[in-house]
Amino acid sequence: MIRFCSWQRRLALTGGIRWKATSSRVEKAESSVQDKAVKPFSAIPSPPGSLPFIGHIRLLKGLTSLSELTSKLFKDHGRIFRFDFIGYSSVFIADPSAVEKTFRHEGKYPSRSFTEANVDYILKQRNDRNFFVFQSGEEWRDTRSKLGKQLMPANVYGYCPGFNKVSRRFIRNVYDVQNDDGFVEDVRDLIRYWSLEVAAHFAYGADIDSIKNKGGLEKEFQDAVGGLVDTLFDLQTGPPLYKVFPTKAYREFNKYLDKLIEIGQVYADQYTSDIKERAAVSEEKFHGMSLLEQWLIEGKMSAKDAISHSINMLAAGMDTTAHTTAFVLYTLSKHPEVQEKAYKQITSVLGDDEEPDGDSLQKMPYLGHHIKETQRLYQVTPYTARWLETDVELLNYHIPAKTTIFGGLETMGQDPTLFKDPLKFNPDRWTTDDIHPFTVLPFGFGPRGCWGRRFAEIEMKVLLCQLIRHFKMECDFPSDRLPSGGLMLKRPTAPIRIKFTPRN
Repeated sequence: MIRFCSWQRRLALTGGIRWKATSSRVEKAESSVQDKAVKPFSAIPSPPGSLPFIGHIRLLKGLTSLSELTSKLFKDHGRIFRFDFIGYSSVFIADPSAVEKTFRHEGKYPSRSFTEANVDYILKQRNDRNFFVFQSGEEWRDTRSKLGKQLMPANVYGYCPGFNKVSRRFIRNVYDVQNDDGFVEDVRDLIRYWSLEVAAHFAYGADIDSIKNKGGLEKEFQDAVGGLVDTLFDLQTGPPLYKVFPTKAYREFNKYLDKLIEIGQVYADQYTSDIKERAAVSEEKFHGMSLLEQWLIEGKMSAKDAISHSINMLAAGMDTTAHTTAFVLYTLSKHPEVQEKAYKQITSVLGDDEEPDGDSLQKMPYLGHHIKETQRLYQVTPYTARWLETDVELLNYHIPAKTTIFGGLETMGQDPTLFKDPLKFNPDRWTTDDIHPFTVLPFGFGPRGCWGRRFAEIEMKVLLCQLIRHFKMECDFPSDRLPSGGLMLKRPTAPIRIKFTPRN
């Protein structure tokens, strides 16, 4: 049995990768360079023109896609290069064994980058909220220990009835907005509403109808999430001048965060006003209750922290899931043979009146393969980052402690030495090819990986299942490659025009 194929089934239940399974790969990769002298950090290839203090920051001026820049630099310098930001240097690597070795050295308190301290500083100055996604060190580990129960498969699958309801609403919205010829001019709008609605369901137990709710807060919340993400790039790549005076990025970050808190609190008040008075519930009923309800019933954190974390989960998963789903529906509608294979598997598992749940989804692995293949070609998070507390040797170079190491996921995902026909969309490769598991990591890895991974995967599978059963989809975009861009997150930059034709 091919090694990764056997892991694929484990990942469906565990949401992670076992350490021991890839140790032989790392040892083999390391042994191939043991006889070579380890080169110093200064010898790592680097773009020309690095200036004192400001480094290569001039290369970021006017940039609209950081991944396009790094893809070019990997092409110019090979699998490793150094990039000098203002006041510190980072290393970019495009080798799965080196990425794995980086994760093996992440330590007890994994940190994603040196610049996490920038955001942490701003939040401590605010002194009003506790956001899991921005935490680090002991504070992060303490919070993480209180959130584990909600990730159990039985609990996440408990949200399937709500995910199905939101997916049926997506189908209704398709009928409402499609043209006479069956086309939805830009499916991204429907996806953004769907993503907010499923996130609101598991975070608050909310039943939000974004399109019908005229004058609602949904559009404001979406804009605030997008704005907040965009400000992070400036906060993480520029000098911390906000410690001296309120910079534009500092002001916008606080503005968008204030709006997220304001709207998140409205949702919390609206949907969970009586939680504190609820009695203890059985495990069976507990599964599928909103995250906020579960945290308050457990009593491991204050009501303020529980509400803050629910706002965090609502915002953190909405944008990334929406962009991923947009790419997934694009690849699905461009490949009718893939669509039909998925349809046959779905109809072989579900009867006409049945809806997908935890048991049935595990019998439809092709949906997961399709999502994974899309994520290989369209990396919404093009990098995985770690800031290590110890020195490490990567690709025969010495990397000193406290250096941020970026794994170039997008570059590895399209590397012909790692994938056969890398630009070909082929979901079957995830059952037939020997693929290093640290090549495609859309949710990161380890305890610092994406907390909401299971939620995102299951809600996407439920939507795909419902859409494929109901429609044949086709996209008339003139190119096989959908244009995309972005600094922190990669998103589609062109309208996704899809024709939805009912199967019956």
